[in-house]
Amino acid sequence: DASGRAFIDKSLVNKGVESLYENWQVAKNKGLKYLFVIAADKINIYPDFLPDYFQYSKNRRIDVFKKALLSKYPEFPVVDLRAVLLKAKDKEVIYHKTDTHWNGRGGHYGYVEIMKSLDMKPFLRNKFTEVENAEYFGDIAQIMGVKQTNRDFGLVKNFAEQIYFNEDESQNLNK
Repeated sequence: DASGRAFIDKSLVNKGVESLYENWQVAKNKGLKYLFVIAADKINIYPDFLPDYFQYSKNRRIDVFKKALLSKYPEFPVVDLRAVLLKAKDKEVIYHKTDTHWNGRGGHYGYVEIMKSLDMKPFLRNKFTEVENAEYFGDIAQIMGVKQTNRDFGLVKNFAEQIYFNEDESQNLNK
């Protein structure tokens, strides 16, 4: 996928588009918010760290799918986190160095965008304390069989969690 040579069958794209649309309609009929979130692979955010011999391409199967989805259903609720994370990487480290996943700071950028897309108020960075933990052993290091670790750049919340249920939901919990 990262080299642009992975393809997705058009019939599979169409089937996925229709499946998402049906799920969206079911959610809407139940009064629920629905959102299709496109998370960013680390390789899309940090292609500059790929080996020189690797020919990176911006042609992605997810872009083919997103285009088909929005062409057929322009009002479909989609949030694509790639642009947000590309901007964020210029401010701070947002992925674990030895892992394919976001660190807490990268996750926060995604969380804020998702909350805003759902018309909900996110907890902003001033509600968190930035932390650096001594070592983080990630999945890339594990896959490669090396004992490489890196610093974990995370966030610790400075607030008490609150969970609210509407009357119907709280009655269902008691059953």
